Amino acid sequence: MQISAIIPAVNEAGGIERAVQGAWEAGADEVLVVDGGSSDATVELALRSRAQVLSSARGRAIQQNLGAQHATGDVLLFLHADNWLDPDGGQQIREMLVDQSILGGGFCQAIDAPQYWYRWIEGGNAWRVRLRGLVYGDQAIFMRTEVFQKLGGFPQVKLMEDLLLMRKFRRLAKPIL
Repeated sequence: MQISAIIPAVNEAGGIERAVQGAWEAGADEVLVVDGGSSDATVELALRSRAQVLSSARGRAIQQNLGAQHATGDVLLFLHADNWLDPDGGQQIREMLVDQSILGGGFCQAIDAPQYWYRWIEGGNAWRVRLRGLVYGDQAIFMRTEVFQKLGGFPQVKLMEDLLLMRKFRRLAKPIL
């Protein structure tokens, strides 16, 4: 099972190397950074990190859909440039998707900050997924490529494209967290 990690980026020089490296370390078979017109060193740093870089119009939905069109994996993993998976994230995806009834999901969020209110946010996000079946983009959405294609990709909206996609997804299956 091949995993294609897709990272939309605009002026993410401060974190793109970590995001790409994290995707490789988590077991991605290919990493695509879809640049939406960065004016900083995002593209150069992504290339240096061995990512395939695509150029796109700006807009997370547009960028992620372009990445999905070019991806070769059986599974699409959508990462934000400021998100990182645990090193065993790819293995977790592969193990979950052995069950053919599982079509996709996301990960529990751990915010890298010590304040207690972030623990509330993390818990609320996990609760939202388990109760409502809504995984947001900062939880590393993954799904089988054929399911993403069947759903028509991310809706072309400026905000909350992840929520709209997952609303369509949950009509097919409950996402795994």
